[in-house]
Amino acid sequence: MARSLHRERAERIRVRLVGVRFVSAERRRGGNSNIADYVQFDTTANMDSAYQARVDTWAVDPTTSCQSDPNEVTYTIGGTTAGRILCAPQTVGIRFDWTHDALMILSTLTDFDGSYGDAYEDWLIAGPE
Repeated sequence: MARSLHRERAERIRVRLVGVRFVSAERRRGGNSNIADYVQFDTTANMDSAYQARVDTWAVDPTTSCQSDPNEVTYTIGGTTAGRILCAPQTVGIRFDWTHDALMILSTLTDFDGSYGDAYEDWLIAGPE
């Protein structure tokens, strides 16, 4: 029985990953964040669902800006809404999770030191630029 449950779970995981591209990199030079993850989805709906799961897990009350505090808002590129961003504390440090709607990419920056200012500066390069 345990074998069939394991096989069923593995099949569900495999199905969820079809059409998804994933890149993860430890930041070694430049920047202040420790890890950057980029996941490209097959549909905007799948990306939005994954993002919402992170919002539900790391729920924060909106503040003025990710530059200094936790927040969850939309962001723009050239005056047009480009996606949503979540800036939140995690078990160790902080995380910035954001969507890029046109590219169907969900990304994460992790900063183990917990500096919103440093992570925000990195996001300006890794995110909207």
